[in-house]
Amino acid sequence: MSSNFNGQSTNTVNDNSNYINSERSETSPLYSSSKETGNLNFIITFFSVFSVAVAAALAIQIKYGNHQITPHGSIASDSKECSMIGISILQKGGNAIDAGIATTMCIGVIRPHLTGVGGGGLMLIYDHREGKVLDLIDFRPTRSTDIGIGVPGFLAGLALAHQLHGSLPWETLLAPSIQIARNGFKVTSSLIKAREEHHLQNSTHNLVLDAWLKDKTEGKIVKMPKLAMLLEKVAKSGAAVFYNRTLQIDTDYLNPADIANYQPTRGTPLKGTLMGYNIITSGSGTGGATLYNALPHLNISSSSIISFVSAFHSDAEAIWPIPAGSHVAVADVNDVYVSIVSGLGSVLGSQLFTASEYILNNALEVIGEGANNTTKQGDKIPTLSAPIIAVKSSHICARRLILGSSDVRDGAQALLSLLNGGEQEKSVKSSIEATRVRFVGHAILEEEEHAPIMPAKERSTLQRASYDLSRAPLPYSTVNVIQKVSDTTVAYSDSRGSGQAIAF
Repeated sequence: MSSNFNGQSTNTVNDNSNYINSERSETSPLYSSSKETGNLNFIITFFSVFSVAVAAALAIQIKYGNHQITPHGSIASDSKECSMIGISILQKGGNAIDAGIATTMCIGVIRPHLTGVGGGGLMLIYDHREGKVLDLIDFRPTRSTDIGIGVPGFLAGLALAHQLHGSLPWETLLAPSIQIARNGFKVTSSLIKAREEHHLQNSTHNLVLDAWLKDKTEGKIVKMPKLAMLLEKVAKSGAAVFYNRTLQIDTDYLNPADIANYQPTRGTPLKGTLMGYNIITSGSGTGGATLYNALPHLNISSSSIISFVSAFHSDAEAIWPIPAGSHVAVADVNDVYVSIVSGLGSVLGSQLFTASEYILNNALEVIGEGANNTTKQGDKIPTLSAPIIAVKSSHICARRLILGSSDVRDGAQALLSLLNGGEQEKSVKSSIEATRVRFVGHAILEEEEHAPIMPAKERSTLQRASYDLSRAPLPYSTVNVIQKVSDTTVAYSDSRGSGQAIAF
């Protein structure tokens, strides 16, 4: 399905003194008069009816009412600054979709090596009070004539989400990111690690990126005025201006007709079950389908890593290269939950840095050979990205989890760890920080620079199974999470991404 993506837009009292005669004795027998009995029955009846009424009112409030206790909303992302922008949107009266768009747009500026205008992604929107998925916006890149680069869907997808579900003006959502691009932001350790471990040396196609990266040091302020100008145009005229003009000027690698014809779509989510939870994720062609197919094979009695490897090792996607990206989780006052995963393909994408100061994706280079051979021009390019929402099926106030990852192999490990862990804040944090592995064919890549390290018992088990263990490259894939149990919220950003979750 295609759409226009311009983006415009009681205290309980236990006091029996009334019912007890303080002078009762042998002359005041221990029984009540008929009048006393009548009064007591009336009071019992009154409080019974009152209790039922209160319970009914609370049930209605949970489903339809506006919550009067904090937090009113939560954001978990790979950047404190971007999480704050999302919270500011909620404080202005925006909904979870608005906040998710603004936060993701910000991440696209501050983490240019992982996601941004030149990439694509997926957005899963779930209404917990109604118990239904509102939408799955699919804005993955589409195949064009280049063997590695796809037509970016980032702006079109966010614009469509705003058109269908947004409440604040489109310009309001983009304004903070425009300001950051113009005034500057601090270079992160993640960008430095990307340059050190992923930048192609002695290559001619990435000379512009090479020059841009050369003088970057952690903490240095970097400004992107041309990107600010592009986003200003998109804020005023809608995302179509990017596809009808800017992108066609910025690159010779994509067919102009493919650019002009790009449309985000509304997908069909997949729903499975695991450990008493309903698992909701993205559908065919994404990491969500991989997760869905693995659910029956996940062994909840073993460690997350061993269970994960056992369930995923025979999947075709197990041999895919390691993708990269960023994840944003949002929950608003109306219990609408949003999980957005976006990315450039791999770290630094295609390494083609455009005149408008964004990096183009390499979506076709991070999929398996079989998937590459079956993807036709104009098709959405397969991805391992997976937005995930897990809802305990026992009752409406039970545990809910909003998470996701650019690599479902990371998302699945985090999901298992969360479901096996407790609901306390400490347990949620421990589950996200638990060691994870990258999984490429028969190679297991360890997070040697992240604590805690893999337990010796698990290393031994994998080695006995003839897996080759080696070091995983930096920066590591992140999984951010928001947990709700009744009206209690825990929001946490994975330390691998150096972000911070915020609630208000």
